[in-house]
Order: sequence, then C-alpha cells, then structure tokens
Amino acid sequence: MRTSGAFLVMTTCLAGCGGEGDSPTDVAGGLAGGDGGVVSNVTCVAGGPRQTHLDPGVRGQVTGTNGTFTDECDPSGNLIGYSCEFRLQCAGGPDCFPYTVETGVVESRHYDCDGRCVNGACEASCPEQGDILVYLDIDGSGNVTFRNEADNRRYVCTPDSRPVHRSVPPGDCGNAKAGQRTIVVGLGLRSSFCTGSRVGNIATAEPGVTSGAGPVDAGLGPVDAGLDPVDAGTGGAQPRCRYRDCMIVP
Repeated sequence: MRTSGAFLVMTTCLAGCGGEGDSPTDVAGGLAGGDGGVVSNVTCVAGGPRQTHLDPGVRGQVTGTNGTFTDECDPSGNLIGYSCEFRLQCAGGPDCFPYTVETGVVESRHYDCDGRCVNGACEASCPEQGDILVYLDIDGSGNVTFRNEADNRRYVCTPDSRPVHRSVPPGDCGNAKAGQRTIVVGLGLRSSFCTGSRVGNIATAEPGVTSGAGPVDAGLGPVDAGLDPVDAGTGGAQPRCRYRDCMIVP
C-alpha cells in the first residue's frame, strides 16, 4: 500500500478505527523524531460502527473518552499509533449476528519502523504489482539488490529457484545484470504498510521485461504461510523469477 501523507484529513471515527494494541500512556507529545504537524484528526464515537483509520505514514491525533493522543515515535525510533477501540456486538433476535462498534476509547498500536520513525510517522510504502524494479547489484551468493522506481526504496532479496507457477517455467533470472529492469507481477507481503525492514516475497518477469504486467496474480503467500502459488494468471508478463525474504535497505 503506497501512501503519500500529503493531504489533510478531518474525520469522525464512526468506526472502530481500531485494532489490537496496548492502552495509551502518553498524551500528544514527546516525539523522538521531532514535532511534526498533525495531518489526521479523529474522534471516537461510542456505539458508532467501526471504520478503519490506520495509516502509519500519516501522523494522526485521536480523541476519545480517555483523552486526546497523538501518534509518536518511541525512543527506539518505532511508532506508537493511536486508533479507536472497538468491540463485537450482537444484533437483536434469537441468533447473534455480530458486528463491530466503537467503545469511544482510544487505544495504541505499535509499528516496527526499523528505527526510522520521524515526527510521529513512518515511511509506509510497499511494492505493488506493476512496479518497475532496477537491478543494482547481484552478489556472489546470488542475492539481488533492487531499486523500486516508484518510491526509490531498495530491497535485498534472496533468489528462489523454484518455479513461480507449475505451468510457467522459470526464466533466466540468475544472469541478470546491474542496470537491467523488470516488472513486479506477484507479491507475498508480510504486512500492509511495510514500515519495518522485512517486505516478504516478490515475483517478477524476466530481467529486461518491463511491460504488460496486466492483472497477473502470481499467488505468492506471506512468508509464514508458505510460497506455493495458486494462480499465475494469463494476462500480461509471465512471473518468471521468484525472490524471497526481501528486506528494505538504505
């Protein structure tokens, strides 16, 4: 999920904006990364339907029955983000039809930012299908360093020689040269925002193929869910190269 944070959001959190997290302990202040401006303001409404409002790339301020809290960097350079707590509630009748409502309370959630939290926000930008990657380096073990042209983030990835899909033979991935470009045709990300160093798995076309990705789904699951693809798709560039354990590097 690529975010810019370059917009002002004023919203009432009628939905639980929530998620799991610890109780808030600090009210607006004490940022390790400085005093950046708040660009998202949220008010939690008890009994209101849940609405997700979580974006670690945008510094927010959340108000509830227990006070007002502003996203902040902890001493380790990771993010403490705030959101609206929610709970499950049953609809009327003999059978329970659960739905979520806000409690009105603000809760906290911790994000691993690999020590790069600044002004109460972390860079939140994941690779996306169709992104163009540039091969920067291939070391003696075959590990590849890419630069994503969309956001200039760099990844170091371990090549995986297994076919991306049983119906698509692997490409000539081991002979890529620095400066060549390729296109992302499949993803198995470890998180929705990629704020930390671990990205997950990426499938690409062969080195030198940079167009025609189309709506291809290489079916790469998250690292902890295995790597077996389900559907390589039929449109656009074929997923020929498979990279695992990709890490963001400076």
